[in-house]
Amino acid sequence: MKKMNKILLNIITINKLCFLIVTLLLIKSTNAQAYKKNDSIKYKILKIDNNILFTRFYSEIAVSFLQKKKLDSAIIYVDKALYIIEESKNILQKVHILNLKSTIYRLSNNYVKSIQTLTEAYTIAKELKDEKIVCEIANNLGIMCRRIDDDANALKYHIEALEYARKIDDNINIAIALNSIGIIYTYEEKYNEALNSFEKAIELEKNNENDKGIVLNYNAIAWVFREKGEYEKAIEYYKQSMELSVKNKDISDIAICNRDISVAYQEINDNRKALIHLKKAYKIFNKLKDYRNLAYTQLNLGKLYYKINKNTLSLKWTILALNLAQKMKSKKLLLDCYEQMSKAYQKVSYYSLALQYMKKAYKLKDNINYVKNNEVIKELEIKYELKKNKESIKLLSEKNILNKKIITRQRIAGIFIIAFLVSLIILVYSILKNGRKIRKAKTLLEINNKEIQTHKEKIIIQKKLLEIQKKKLEISNASKDMFFSIIAHDLRNPFNALLSLSAIVVEEYDNLEEIEKKEMIELINESASNGYRLLENLLAWAKSQSKEMKVNCRIIPINEVMEDIISILQLKSMNKNIKINNKINTEIKIYADVNMIRTIMMNIISNALKFTEKNGYINIDAKENNENIIISIKDTGIGIRPDKIDKLFRIDTGYKRKGTEQETGSGLGLILVKEFMERHKGKIKVESVQGKGSTFKLLFPKKIKLDIK
Repeated sequence: MKKMNKILLNIITINKLCFLIVTLLLIKSTNAQAYKKNDSIKYKILKIDNNILFTRFYSEIAVSFLQKKKLDSAIIYVDKALYIIEESKNILQKVHILNLKSTIYRLSNNYVKSIQTLTEAYTIAKELKDEKIVCEIANNLGIMCRRIDDDANALKYHIEALEYARKIDDNINIAIALNSIGIIYTYEEKYNEALNSFEKAIELEKNNENDKGIVLNYNAIAWVFREKGEYEKAIEYYKQSMELSVKNKDISDIAICNRDISVAYQEINDNRKALIHLKKAYKIFNKLKDYRNLAYTQLNLGKLYYKINKNTLSLKWTILALNLAQKMKSKKLLLDCYEQMSKAYQKVSYYSLALQYMKKAYKLKDNINYVKNNEVIKELEIKYELKKNKESIKLLSEKNILNKKIITRQRIAGIFIIAFLVSLIILVYSILKNGRKIRKAKTLLEINNKEIQTHKEKIIIQKKLLEIQKKKLEISNASKDMFFSIIAHDLRNPFNALLSLSAIVVEEYDNLEEIEKKEMIELINESASNGYRLLENLLAWAKSQSKEMKVNCRIIPINEVMEDIISILQLKSMNKNIKINNKINTEIKIYADVNMIRTIMMNIISNALKFTEKNGYINIDAKENNENIIISIKDTGIGIRPDKIDKLFRIDTGYKRKGTEQETGSGLGLILVKEFMERHKGKIKVESVQGKGSTFKLLFPKKIKLDIK
């Protein structure tokens, strides 16, 4: 049956091409006659028609080669089609051909050229203002950005595609965007948001009757449960996906299900089933020449053989995966391969090679800009959530307007009732001619009005208090998130490095060269120092947030404090050949807590050293006026962008930046500086010019009442 379908497909393709060739020959003959008759207008019209037909002809040939996996030939005919389009200036057709060309590059694993081609198509589609095409290409761009591990841009394009698709009710592209957004959420460990996206995508795919899309999202949900450690649920979803793939006879999906379910079986230590499924997946991907999925399958085989102590096989499969990862330039896959190679060589006691691959993994981790990606992704998620919130606000506003109308009607009814009662009272009092009762009623009415007004004012005050409490809670939540983020990532990283490196030194001390020993001891020292400095800042910040920290002030000669700090940081400054000039007059003294002042100065001068290039200098000076003592720390560093200065002292923004020698930091130091300056009723000012340097000014008031909390 499969052979019959393949033969029928070839016959249909051949018939299409034959029809196009015959049509082209007829039109060529007609062109010649029109030219002989000197009918220039008719000739121009025929030429335009010819261009459209030739473009279609070449693109059909390209698609035919694409189906046969002859990708080099497909590219040749796509380029011919594009050449004719340039003459005819058919912009819309150009977008479709560029989209086809990007698909050929993607299947050739040339992701960079695929993205370049899609970007050109995206720009043209934007100019055409064709929302359907923009939506489709934005989704394709997002998928390709994920292939090269650029999750930030991927999320940007998918959110844009989702907005366009919802606008034009394009359920196919909505489902694609939701699936990709869910994948990015899974990488970010936001599992509830990921599941929500995948479940919405499945509903749409069921309505679209797209079984392939349902399989894709079943696999994605299984992946989320696998990451959460709920392996039985993961296997259940993988089995549903497998059943549907087998029913549809989709070989590629069957292979993906086999590969992914094997990982779940590994986690529950059913290694026999895991190996069976992986071998099935490998056989299919190898036959299909799907090198991306083949690489991941080879890596999983390497990990499985490592787990069951078949070290030679583990190294063999991991090396095969590494070769494909290098060809595809996939950073995440390369990182996984380097880490697995390091583990495998360490297990067979090849510590030198294990160290070599560990260094490669560390270097690649530094090159992948996780912090920037996370910031951009966070910004895009906020925009996406903001849009959803705006829609909710719109609904609430509509309800509010309706409630206002009801309240207005009730007020009008109340006014009529009150008017009627007042009229009745006046009539009664007029009849009775009892002026005293009228005055008494008037007094009561005024009292009621005052009570109503007082009640109204109380409601307004309560509303304002609630808004203030809400803002405080938002800041508190942001502080908590930042604190846990630092503990989870920044504090863990130096200790992970410390444990890994020290383990190798202990196990292979006698086999390591002296240079390697020194290098590893220096790495251990650097990791320990970074961890200790971060821990000190964390403890100081945590203490400042509680009620335990007190400000113990006394008269301090600031020059002496500064000299101590400079001596502590002398080694760091010598490594970068940075000169620190202390120009503070020995007679200048401030009334402050010495420990807090040391923390303030240590953090600011450390930052100046981090962001100053080699052979630079740092000038420290102090002066006083009628109100303040002003300490200034000026460097010749790389400077700070004006829009980033406000973020330096805010914990909710999580602003971080690498130094000139790729030094890392938590972003907590300057937040601590601001906290301690406020405890001294002082201020901090920043002046900076990019490429020239920064100046931090600390203003300590001469006459202060310090916060003793």
